[in-house]
Amino acid sequence: MRRVRARPAAIVAGVVAIAAFVGWQESWRFWPRPPHVDGALAATALPSIDRHLETSPELTWKTIPGELGPRWFCTESVIETTRAGSSTRIGLVAACGEYARRGGDLLMGGGRSGPLVVTLDGGKVTGVEQPADGAAFAPSVGRMLSERGAAEYWRRSRLRSDDLASPEDEARRTFGLPSGTRAGPFTM
Repeated sequence: MRRVRARPAAIVAGVVAIAAFVGWQESWRFWPRPPHVDGALAATALPSIDRHLETSPELTWKTIPGELGPRWFCTESVIETTRAGSSTRIGLVAACGEYARRGGDLLMGGGRSGPLVVTLDGGKVTGVEQPADGAAFAPSVGRMLSERGAAEYWRRSRLRSDDLASPEDEARRTFGLPSGTRAGPFTM
C-alpha cells in the first residue's frame, strides 16, 4: 500500500518541480528586467529632444490663433537608451500640448501623448518614430522599442506609474500664471 501512495506523491512532486522550473525560465516574459537607461546620456539629450518636439512642424499643429501667442510644451520620460557610434536612439514617453494665455487663464489647444523613439546624431535630432494609429498601435510599439522597452512602456501604461510631469506646469510658469491655474480648452 505504501508504494502505491508514494508513487502518486512522487509524480505530483515531479510535475510541480518541472512546472516551477519552466515557470522560472519563462518568467522574464511576464516580469522582464527594465531596459537599459544611460542617465547621463538621457540628461544630455533631453533638452535637444524637448526643443525638437515642441517646434517640429511634423509633430505640432496650431489650434489657437497666433495673436494669443500659443506655444507647445512637452515633458518626456525615458524608457531606454541605445548608443551605436555617434548615433543614439532614445525610447521615451512624451506628453505634449499647445498652450496660450488669455488674461489670467491658461488655454489648451491640441495635444498628444505616447511612446516615441528619437534618433540623435552628434546631439542633433535626426528622426522621430511614432507608433501607428488604431489597431496597428500595439504592434508598432513592439517594433519601435526593444522587447524590454516595449514591456516597460506597457507596464507603465497599465499601472499609470510614469514619472511624466504635465506640460501644463511648464506652460503656467512660462506664461507667468500662479501654480493653481488650471488649463481650460480653447474656445473662440
